[in-house]
Amino acid sequence: MRLNLFLIMHLSFYASMLLAQEQPAYVETEMKRAAARMQSHDISYVYPYDWIYQRLELTLDPRNQYVSGNTVIYFRPENEMLRLELDLSNALNVLQVDWHGQNPTHSHSGNRLSISFPSPLPAGQIDSVVVVYEGVPPGAGFGAFATDEHDYVPILWTLSEPYGAKEWWPCKDQLPDKLDSVDVILHYPAVIGGETMQGVSNGVLVSEDVSGNQKTSRWRHRHKILAYLVAVAITNYVQIEQQAGIYRSFPVKHYVYPEDSIEASMFLPVTSDLMNFYEQKYGEYRFSDEKYGHAEFEWGGGMEHTTITFIGGFSRGLIAHELAHQWFGDDVTCGSWSDIWLNEGFATYSEALTQEAFDGEDAFKSWRRYANRLIIREPHHSLYVYDDDTLDVDRLFSWRTTYLKGAMVLHMIRRRAGDSLFFESLRAYRQKFRENAAMTDDFLQVLDSVSGMDFTEFFDDWVYGKGYPSYQVSRRFVSGTVWEITIDQAQSDSSVEFFEMPLTLRFYGTNGQTFDTIVNHTSDGQRFYIDPGFTSDSVALDPDDHVIKGPTEYLHAGSVQWTSEMMVFPNPAHDGFWCFVKDYQPGDKIFLYDISGKLLVRSRPNRYIFIRNLAKGVYVLHIVRDGKTISMHKILVN
Repeated sequence: MRLNLFLIMHLSFYASMLLAQEQPAYVETEMKRAAARMQSHDISYVYPYDWIYQRLELTLDPRNQYVSGNTVIYFRPENEMLRLELDLSNALNVLQVDWHGQNPTHSHSGNRLSISFPSPLPAGQIDSVVVVYEGVPPGAGFGAFATDEHDYVPILWTLSEPYGAKEWWPCKDQLPDKLDSVDVILHYPAVIGGETMQGVSNGVLVSEDVSGNQKTSRWRHRHKILAYLVAVAITNYVQIEQQAGIYRSFPVKHYVYPEDSIEASMFLPVTSDLMNFYEQKYGEYRFSDEKYGHAEFEWGGGMEHTTITFIGGFSRGLIAHELAHQWFGDDVTCGSWSDIWLNEGFATYSEALTQEAFDGEDAFKSWRRYANRLIIREPHHSLYVYDDDTLDVDRLFSWRTTYLKGAMVLHMIRRRAGDSLFFESLRAYRQKFRENAAMTDDFLQVLDSVSGMDFTEFFDDWVYGKGYPSYQVSRRFVSGTVWEITIDQAQSDSSVEFFEMPLTLRFYGTNGQTFDTIVNHTSDGQRFYIDPGFTSDSVALDPDDHVIKGPTEYLHAGSVQWTSEMMVFPNPAHDGFWCFVKDYQPGDKIFLYDISGKLLVRSRPNRYIFIRNLAKGVYVLHIVRDGKTISMHKILVN
């Protein structure tokens, strides 16, 4: 979903990026929904067993806010276990608990079903129980189990993120444990008011039969899945089917309202293009042995249930965002509330990547400018959510930070690593943590390993640190077409001492020319000498908004004040130095000698001279014009 975090997630209502608005209107609604769920869920208790398999058999009617269920649950105790704890709303009534033909003692309070066994179950041995229950799921309207109408036809759907699964079925609603597999069997009216009903769930439709006016649909999902990603929907759906996949072909099935089928048939086929694009970037769709698809429902955004996204509109942006969660959120899930950006930042950047690929660089640039404009309105937020803020829904689901800053941080990583290593890192990250959970440091380790670079400081600044930099750029004319550029930086929050960043400088010529160069900004007041090769009248820092930054101030400090015919910077030098001549002429030459008079370097003025292989000591630099030395300067190499 939009906020598919495996531990709290505000449900993913994503519309396409609207550049004119501060944030989508649904975000506040989703925050309120998540807040209510969080308040009713106890995350302090850890259930000491591995949740393996569940067969969930439900009798439902989209006209009624009611569920009747019979479920078998397989589990493996981590240690000797006397009680099995399951999450189940107090609004539902437990009719029977069966354990190998016995009816063990059970209690049901605090939204928890506790089943006591006559003797401890041994560690590591798979066991099972059956629970029969019924009742009215709570929270009609904002609940995880909803009934409504569209075009006067009843519809039922579930939407459980973050902790709503217990409102309609007994489960282990505790992240990051995932079911290894699940079967969902739906019994429901075959026809209501002359309309043929269709039940939808995760995975593959194994069989379907009708007896009288009772229809049964059997769905099978054989991949790991979180409780909140299990979903069902029932209404008079019509199907639109297509194929996708570059590794192997698989079905993409859309279940839409009859009244929307013409519109859906126009806009939903882009799903295949998006799926193929993501497979190229991220690797094979994990659930390609089953399906992907959409089920229309009565909310305005989308929720990335595994293999079947529930969707309230057909915009490409919404489809792209929710589809990306199948890789980042459903397959690899973030490991804690603090790491929510691993779901939402990744999905948001994925949608931005589709703008780059389908609409071109101008559209992608507009998105970056929009994102940066909103990000800098939160000068004291870190991308990583610290413990004090993990129960603050506004903070967790901040559109500016979790979504947009998360996406832009990925873009800056991409710029630093390069496309090839960046996407290779994403594929490696997904492969390592497939069908499991990962945390921010896990992603960092994979990124470092694949790229061969060290992103530790970058993460300290941009992920764990707060805020962003702002810049002041001063330029002074040196000689010929060379400029001295001095870059100063201020930080919006004191948690970061300095944001070390590669920055693009663009020079604009008097005759319309442009010249781009990248400088590695590592200290405040750092000076760079740059020759664009033409007469320049202005310069811009990061003109295409590849870096998160506040306002940039530009100063023109006139010309360098010459104290001699030659200027050398830096001096002392280590790796190299710049050498400038006041009245440079095209035939001028530079010669660098050691103190014994041995010629070591031959070059021309107004260039950077590399000296990293020279021993420490004093050297002499000569400027030669027309065969004569016109100036000499001592250089100290340290």
